[in-house]
Amino acid sequence: MGIMIQIDQFELTKGETVVGALHKSDARYGYCDWCKCWVTSEPRAGNGVINVRSTLIDGPLALEPFIEMWTKEKIPWASTPAKHSFDETPSLDAFPSLVSEYMQR
Repeated sequence: MGIMIQIDQFELTKGETVVGALHKSDARYGYCDWCKCWVTSEPRAGNGVINVRSTLIDGPLALEPFIEMWTKEKIPWASTPAKHSFDETPSLDAFPSLVSEYMQR
C-alpha cells in the first residue's frame, strides 16, 4: 500500500534509492538500493506529491486514508474510512480537486 504526501513533507532518513521500472510510465520509481523493493514513486507531472510505501512511514497509524484506489482488486472484507474510493486510478484531471480538498482538511 502506498501513501501520497506532499514531497516537501517527506524525507528519506536512511539509505538511498535507485531509479527503476522496466516499463514506460508517467512516474519515476525509486527502489531500495540494497533490497530493490519499491520505496517511492513521483508523478512526472510534477504536482508536488510523492507516493511512499506506507510501511516506511514513522507512525503510520496516525494517518487516516483520504483516497483508496484499485478497490476492484481488494480483498472483499478489507475496508478503510477513506472519503473517496476508486475502482482503478482516478484520471489525472481528478487529482487537482482531490488534492485541494485534502489540503483544506
